[in-house]
Amino acid sequence: MKIKTRLVIIFTLILTGINLFAFLLIYVLSANFRKEQFYDRLYEKAINTAKLLVDVEEIDEQLLRIIDENTASLPDEQVVVYDYLNQLVYSNPSIVNDSINHQLIDRVRLEEKIEFSEKSKEFVGALYISEYDRFVVIASAYDRYGLGKLSYLRTVLLIVFPISLIIVVMSGMIFISKAFKPINEIIEEVNLITERSLNSRLDEGNGKDELAYLALTFNRMLNRLENAFTTQKGFVSYASHELRTPLTTILGQIEIVLMQERSKDEYMEVLESVNEELLKLKKLTNGLLRLFQLSTSEAELKLETVRIDEVLFMAMDQVRKDRNSPIEITYQNTPETEDDFIVNGNEEMLVLAISNIIENACKYSNGEKVIVILGIGTNKLTIDIIDRGIGIEPAEKDKIFDPFFRGSRSSQFMGYGIGLALVKQIILLHNAQIDVTNENPGTRMRLTFLRKI
Repeated sequence: MKIKTRLVIIFTLILTGINLFAFLLIYVLSANFRKEQFYDRLYEKAINTAKLLVDVEEIDEQLLRIIDENTASLPDEQVVVYDYLNQLVYSNPSIVNDSINHQLIDRVRLEEKIEFSEKSKEFVGALYISEYDRFVVIASAYDRYGLGKLSYLRTVLLIVFPISLIIVVMSGMIFISKAFKPINEIIEEVNLITERSLNSRLDEGNGKDELAYLALTFNRMLNRLENAFTTQKGFVSYASHELRTPLTTILGQIEIVLMQERSKDEYMEVLESVNEELLKLKKLTNGLLRLFQLSTSEAELKLETVRIDEVLFMAMDQVRKDRNSPIEITYQNTPETEDDFIVNGNEEMLVLAISNIIENACKYSNGEKVIVILGIGTNKLTIDIIDRGIGIEPAEKDKIFDPFFRGSRSSQFMGYGIGLALVKQIILLHNAQIDVTNENPGTRMRLTFLRKI
């Protein structure tokens, strides 16, 4: 069952239940009001009759009966009066109702006022105390008008209830349809988005309600999908191009050698060239694999307590194995204890990121000294890596962390555009920050980590 249909049913059941409860409450309250009002009239009739009979000397039984017969009375009305000996002293009409007996009279004397109904008639019994005697007065009648109004009310409610049910169903369908209209529009927009139109975005409406938040969430997901597809497409394109180059070189050299027999020195020269190309190929392949892994499996990066100064020294030692550029490290603030260097991180990944930055600084500084500054703050650690190299074009500063991007000034240097992309991914996974500023000359890269306090 669709949610829309389910909501219409729930909406209908809730409002129908409310209407049913309201109608029943109206009927019950109206019935109680009729009964109380009619009992009050019977009580007034009983007391007034006793007063006229007992307290007014000029009125006797016959005159009182004449007065009752010539005044407006209730349907099937009867009033009877008994003295202290339970002797009937007045009855109009003269035939006493069978429901009135000595047990009922004694009950009235005991409770002073009683109300009850029998068959279609309702009775009120009251104790009237005069100066010399205690009288029991019982009045009864049939509430034709009150019951008629109650019957009419019942008929109206029985007619109105199914009409209200129809109105509830129709209004529920209209209301739910209008409420689901924006959702249907979102569904239609989503259905139009394919792998070729991932740049499309959903209309976020007023930007304030839940539907706007749903559209915003979809758009954020589309941003991630578009970035993933773009990265994957670029990854495949770049990887295929960069892998093809060394493979073509290797195959070309091997084919040339195999065309005729060569000397030992020529074979050695070709093998050294092939070995060099294979090392480049290995480095490129490892970089591509690590970049792909970091882009797709963030949860696999395990963070633990590490000392950032030890990580920094390991990265510097790793760079010194391949390059002879001088690297100098200084401290911005003197550490008080070893705990000042503690951060949450993955040692292997941090060494990889920092060594990439230092290696780039050495590569682009043309043999100039690279300066590394380790700063200790109240709740953070900073690593500044400064070179005096070729620098970065201001317009390209925001692109240097994109996979496979290489700056216009770096074309004369060997590289694949993977290193800084790896650095960016690793830094983000450590909830750290990387900032790039141009020096004169050269570049400063600052890494900012939160200290573990």
